[in-house]
Amino acid sequence: MPIYVPGKVVLQKQFTPQGYMYDFPAQYNLWTPAEITTALWLDAADASTITTVGGAVSQWNDKSGNGRNAVQGTSSSRPTYTTNALNNKSVLTLDGINDFMTVAHANALNAQIAPSTVAAIYKKSDGFRVMQKGNGAGLSDSDYYFNDNSSLAIAGGRASNYSANQDLWLIDIATWDGSTIKHYRDGTKLVASTVADATIVDGEVDPDNTPLANTNGLYIGKRNSGSNEGNIAGQIAGIIICNSVLSTLDRQRLEGYYAHLFGLTANLPSDHPYKLVAPTP
Repeated sequence: MPIYVPGKVVLQKQFTPQGYMYDFPAQYNLWTPAEITTALWLDAADASTITTVGGAVSQWNDKSGNGRNAVQGTSSSRPTYTTNALNNKSVLTLDGINDFMTVAHANALNAQIAPSTVAAIYKKSDGFRVMQKGNGAGLSDSDYYFNDNSSLAIAGGRASNYSANQDLWLIDIATWDGSTIKHYRDGTKLVASTVADATIVDGEVDPDNTPLANTNGLYIGKRNSGSNEGNIAGQIAGIIICNSVLSTLDRQRLEGYYAHLFGLTANLPSDHPYKLVAPTP
């Protein structure tokens, strides 16, 4: 809309919301996770990856190119696909009773046995694990899990002092270099002061046990542990697993990507390189 000033006309630049820009990332030259090598990439904002039956999600397709789709064959256990939930983007909503999805076993998803990066964008009000790979106990040397009050736990080693952030949207990223686990929440590194089955090394978690592979599927939204099962109540917007430790730049790009896609830039610290502008390649 033009702004009229005596003697001249000044055209006001049109503002384009970056949530909309991410509907056409190539057109706006925006960085996306397609720029990194992912073992699993689940993106709820991309409706083309979602199969629903009566509004419930039966399949959530993997965008990594590896075909590791999340599925749920039981109608009563399917999450709801909630449209326009977060910055006009869609998310999966889990009821905390029996909703969850699984990804079939793949060695590439055994993120604890090799250098890796695990990321999740979610909001949780109750329940256990955002995701888990293993038999469900969460304490054995072949398990790993990811949740809000300890982020990434590998071979039983975990921080036990991170506060649970209930009912808040989080961008959680953790890396495992084969020795220690580093946690980043909303672009800020978390520092461990109390750990279980682990040693603290410069505020990072060094598991006491040796991580081993397992042939269990990846559970999303559920702790699968025999009589001690538990489903989360909350919403999940995206999950990424990489078989490498991302560089600082790529980790920050990933944080910036999700912050601008889902309108979570207020979560990022003031000195984050992508707080004000979305990342570009």
